[in-house]
Amino acid sequence: MDTIPTEGFDAAVTLTDHLDHLPDKKRRELARVLQILFFEVEQFRATKLSDRKAAGKVLMVLLYGSFARGDWVEDRSSGYRSDY
Repeated sequence: MDTIPTEGFDAAVTLTDHLDHLPDKKRRELARVLQILFFEVEQFRATKLSDRKAAGKVLMVLLYGSFARGDWVEDRSSGYRSDY
């Protein structure tokens, strides 16, 4: 998917290969979650004086459950929707 912004976080480049089964809206939501996550981690790192805490980084983001398996439910008649 070309519309997922990947600036500033290499993890999204890896993940995009594995998100093709998701609808565009879900991919956009996940991209936004990743943007916020990486921004907040960077803000945290910038305020730390110790080398150990300043070197912290997100190594992996895992999607699991029905969306990862590809068997999520969005039933319009009952209103039931799988969550992430």
